[in-house]
Order: sequence, then structure tokens, then C-alpha cells
Amino acid sequence: MDAMMTPWKDHPSRKLLAKALKNGDIPTHGKEMKARAVCDTDEAFAGMTHDSSFTRRLRDLQKKEENSTNNGVVDWKTHPAKKIRVAAFEKGVIIVGPLLSGCCQ
Repeated sequence: MDAMMTPWKDHPSRKLLAKALKNGDIPTHGKEMKARAVCDTDEAFAGMTHDSSFTRRLRDLQKKEENSTNNGVVDWKTHPAKKIRVAAFEKGVIIVGPLLSGCCQ
């Protein structure tokens, strides 16, 4: 199958990017290294365009790697959902304790 016809989830470039992110060759935070610089990091990316599709796919992989640990468990300390949960708790939207289910009354 031609590389242009390979679905992104199975694409060799995706695997290369994921490996580079996991090894720390590419930072997980997109502001530290732009898509063009990522394309220039490895000869395997030579000839790839750093268009909006590449940028989006790179950003998605960066977020995925940033929010996971080596064993695939989400790191709650850095997970974006933590801010939402903490804000809801501080506003009193989330009740902690026996009032939550009424089972301990």
C-alpha cells in the first residue's frame, strides 16, 4: 500500500512521531517546537509538508503523550480535566462526602 494511501493510525510517520515524543526527541508541548522544526528533526520527515493536517496530527499526538505515562495510565497531575474538576469543586458543584449518594445517613 502506498504511503499516501495508508491510514494515519497505521502511517509510518505517525509511528516515528509517537516514538520521538515518547523518547523526548520532540517536546510534548507544541509551543516549544513548531511543526516546521519537527519536520527538520529527522531525515525520515524530509519532504513532508508541515501543513495544517500535519500540525493538527502532531498536536494530537503531543497531547496524547503529555497526558499519559509509560504504562498508559493518565497522569492526573497534568491532565486538563483536573482544572475543570477542581474549579467545579471550588464552586460547590461537586459535593464530597456522604451527601453525594445519601448512603451514609
